[in-house]
Amino acid sequence: MQLTSLSASDLYAQANDTTNDGNSACHWCGSACKMEHLHDDVRPVMFVRNITTAKYVANHWICKGCWLFRRKKITVTFVDKMWQDSQCPQNHSWWITEKEALAIRPPSYAILYDLLLKPPRRFALSLLGDAKENMLHFALANDIPFEVTGETPLVFTIANKPYSYTIYELEEALENGEPEGKEPGVRALIDLLGLPPAKDKVDMRKGTKGGRPVGDPNTPKKVIVKSGAN
Repeated sequence: MQLTSLSASDLYAQANDTTNDGNSACHWCGSACKMEHLHDDVRPVMFVRNITTAKYVANHWICKGCWLFRRKKITVTFVDKMWQDSQCPQNHSWWITEKEALAIRPPSYAILYDLLLKPPRRFALSLLGDAKENMLHFALANDIPFEVTGETPLVFTIANKPYSYTIYELEEALENGEPEGKEPGVRALIDLLGLPPAKDKVDMRKGTKGGRPVGDPNTPKKVIVKSGAN
């Protein structure tokens, strides 16, 4: 899996028109933060083992991205452009870019495949799965410096656990309707999201989704996103 200094919390902050900055490190994710928002984690009790998922337990402050994500009642916009009031972000799956943060619900799962097959250079996908809550500080951000090709490893989480996929592997699994033999991330995606309806399946021979070229296996790799593009 690729390493990046960009965090999912950084992306979530940017999607909400702010940034993670400051001289401290976030209690939850370690992103840059100012001493503005105290963490909401359980306070340590003397002689009692402290159970926490925080990455920087000793730090008292949290970044803007984590603070925004941990709010209890906001209006969320879904990937199908529907919206709902009084929602806690931690109760939803999320597609996050620098420009927007969109919640995901089962009726919209098929839409995700279009995003995953033509991703921007910077994004985070954090799927709730069977977890009780979505932990943004466990989410993984993709920050591809030059180009996204069909073989670029792209990271995401399901139930706060890390996975990766490539566009080529996902395309082939969707085209064949069979995830067996593919990398664990592709199998995990299809197990959770299901296969799209037949009319939405990737048609690589007609090129409707820009898939792997059919024929000569030595065909040059296709660049999905060029350097400098979002």
